[in-house]
Parts: sequence; C-alpha cells; structure tokens
Amino acid sequence: FHGQGNYIWQDGEQYVGEWKDGNFHGQGTYTFLDGATNEGIFENGEFLYATNDSTDNNNNFSNDDEILPASSGSGFAVTSDGHIVTNYHVIEGCQNVEITYKGQTIPATVISFDISNDLALLKSDFKPLHTFPLSRKNPYTLMEIYVAGYPFGYDISTPVKITRGIVSSLAGIGNNFSQVQIDAAIQPGNSGGPIFDNKGNAVGVAVSKLDLEIMMEDYGVVPEGTNFGIKSNVVINFLESNNINLIDVNTKELSKERLGKTITDGTYYISCLMTMAQIEKMREKKVMFSNL
Repeated sequence: FHGQGNYIWQDGEQYVGEWKDGNFHGQGTYTFLDGATNEGIFENGEFLYATNDSTDNNNNFSNDDEILPASSGSGFAVTSDGHIVTNYHVIEGCQNVEITYKGQTIPATVISFDISNDLALLKSDFKPLHTFPLSRKNPYTLMEIYVAGYPFGYDISTPVKITRGIVSSLAGIGNNFSQVQIDAAIQPGNSGGPIFDNKGNAVGVAVSKLDLEIMMEDYGVVPEGTNFGIKSNVVINFLESNNINLIDVNTKELSKERLGKTITDGTYYISCLMTMAQIEKMREKKVMFSNL
C-alpha cells in the first residue's frame, strides 16, 4: 500500500498518515490506547522524530473517500475464461471487488446478481486453473458433501479451507426449497464458496448459518451443524439466464488428493472494498473487518 490512509487496530490504537510498501513512512500520527501520540516522521514502520510541521493537517485525504478492504468472501470458477460465482451479500455495496489469484489481487466486475436467491456472477481477466462442473441432479438426504472457502478471511491462514459433512435437510429456513441444510462447518468468509460432492461437482453454494445471538435468546442453546447452501439447480438457472455455457459434470469419484487439488485451484478469496461512508451504511448488513 502506498499513499495516505488510516488504520485502526482491534485494541483501538491507530495510525493516520503516509504509507509506503505497507509500512508507516513519512508524516503521520500514531495514537496509543492511553491517548499519547507519536506525531512526526516515520520510516519503514518506525517512528524517527517529532515535528511541528502542521502540513499533514492540510492534506486532501478524507476518511470518507478512501477505498478500504471492508469484508471478504469466497467464490469459485464456473468457466475457463474467468466467470466466478459467489453470494450477492458478499459483493453488496462494494465500491470495488477483487479476487486473489496466485497470490495477486485482480479486479473483478459484477456481471449479474439475483438478490432473492443471494447469488452474484463476477468476471475477471484470468484463466482459472480449475473450473467447477455444476450438478444437475438434486441433492439427497445423507449425501456426503464438502465445503471450500476462506472462513475469517486471511486472519487464520491464506490457503483455502475445506470441511466435510452431509446434507441434513432438503430445505432451508422457512421451508425454502431453493436451499439445503448441511452440517459441514461454515463461518463468516465461507459465503459464496462451493459445496461439492466426491466427484468434484458443485452441488450448491454456501450461504449462511443460524444466528448465534438469536438462537441463544429464543432457545437458550448454541446452534451446531445447522448451515445452509443454495442448490446447484438454482445456480444453473441463474447462470444459463446470463448465457453462461457450463461444462459437463464429472461421473467418476476423485481421489482425495485429486479432489483437494481441484478445490484449491478453483476456489477464490474475494475482497469487497468500500469507502468509510459506505462501510458505516453497510455495517448492519455485512460482517466487516473488525479493525474498521
């Protein structure tokens, strides 16, 4: 990161000023928890000396105008020329959307979205290493499934994470038959990631889990293994309505090693960037990064 900006740590300390290569560099102010400040010149993340130069208060930087990484989700490739499926709520309100490919962030364009089914179609200028087939068969109860994505973003680690479970029910909350209930673990950041079978076919898209606070208030228990995904036939209808040509499904079971490789190659970290004004507006709808 280069230029000017501010960063607030989870414990409340913050830095406002100039940056270079992701470090404090130039004129800036670091504010500690007790209110004390280091105001002056920084170099490569280290405070050098104080200055009475007041010009940093007269710059054109505005928190409301700066574009910041605000939240993240997951997505997966459905064509060989860079079409990505994710949830609508992952990209809702975003000023810019980026995907991470081979360690680099590249811009993505929102091609289409379906608010009622919580789906979005992105397009980015890259060639996926793997493209997911979408299953045209309906899921069944006790079907073994896997979920791939980036729970908690990159806070734990950068590689894709995979969990395993079964299809617990053929309907979501309120008898929503566009969804399935699964017991494979998902967390914030998993949204938009693929739910897939042992042949590597996507059978759904991870979308939500039960709200902990509501379940504690209403039932007095912590919900376990009650998560939801959008069925693949709903995704297929969405994609074909947007003239997306889908590849044929796999008919043979893949080895665990091969399955893991294809999932790693075809599942992507998605970043949502917003201004501070947009972040404040969207806080009740999206799980934002805790340091914002």
